[in-house]
Amino acid sequence: MARKHLQPPAKIHDDSDDDAPEAVSHSVSKADVKRTEKALREFKAGEKARRKDRNRERDRKLKERAVVTRVLGRGGTGDGVKGKRVDTVGSNGKAVWR
Repeated sequence: MARKHLQPPAKIHDDSDDDAPEAVSHSVSKADVKRTEKALREFKAGEKARRKDRNRERDRKLKERAVVTRVLGRGGTGDGVKGKRVDTVGSNGKAVWR
């Protein structure tokens, strides 16, 4: 019987630690989770603030348009005063007459 020639074992790399799971303590992973959650909360808060600002600006424009529409009326069917013109709407939402 002929002997089977065994091949030498594959060369083991010196960086075998790269394949091993990283040893992380519970406190370190817990701190990482807290940092991640905090960053997510801050991001969501920023998005909410931007959305509120956009809504606030849209609401302001709609109120200005409502004042102008109410004052000038639509084709004479509203209770608007004809002959007067609204130049601007003040920050308090009231018309500035001319």
